[in-house]
Amino acid sequence: MSVRPAGRWLLAAAAFGAAALGAFVGCQTPPLVFLFTPITGFQIDSQALTAGLGCGPEPGQVYKYAAVVTGTLVGQADGTYAPGVTLPGLPVSGIYDCFTNNEISNLPTPDGGVTDYNVAIYAFDRASYPANAVDCAYTSGDAGCPGDNPAYVKSLEPLARWTTTCVGTQVPGASQLAVCQPLVPTSDGGVADAGDDGGAGESGAAGDAGGGDGTVPGDASAP
Repeated sequence: MSVRPAGRWLLAAAAFGAAALGAFVGCQTPPLVFLFTPITGFQIDSQALTAGLGCGPEPGQVYKYAAVVTGTLVGQADGTYAPGVTLPGLPVSGIYDCFTNNEISNLPTPDGGVTDYNVAIYAFDRASYPANAVDCAYTSGDAGCPGDNPAYVKSLEPLARWTTTCVGTQVPGASQLAVCQPLVPTSDGGVADAGDDGGAGESGAAGDAGGGDGTVPGDASAP
């Protein structure tokens, strides 16, 4: 039995379609690959930092906090840290809303490897936060922003209601959480309470914070 030309054309078209389908199925589009540069640095966890106090404008709540990264630390055999060398580009600083996790990134390192840094924290309630302070996120040491000027931020220490220190570890290609000690109330937080006689360790701010003498060496009252 012979096949008419029309039939032969249909068979050829079907064969071509099957081959094309097979080629299409066999040639898969590769998955999309998103390239990004991971953050190298560490964060101050605001929730952990303000535990027991909370964030807000009320007395006894943290309103803002400032951070100053002062230099590298060197681990000791007993598990403690001692001050290390101060690297070019340090210190750096920033002022943040209470609820903001502070990301400090791309700090200078001695050898480009894992490095520990010492961070001083100054926390303010609304009453102690200076009205002329300017809030700026950390921007790699842009001294044009007062919050990124370490000398300016350091000058706010006597006004702080609470202070503490943290150890931040910078790991290449990763973001870590800094390890912070609890906030400690200052002797008067820079704002003398009504009826405070100014005596050492007798301030109302320390009493409001819930116990302890709250004294931080070198603390001073606000002008």
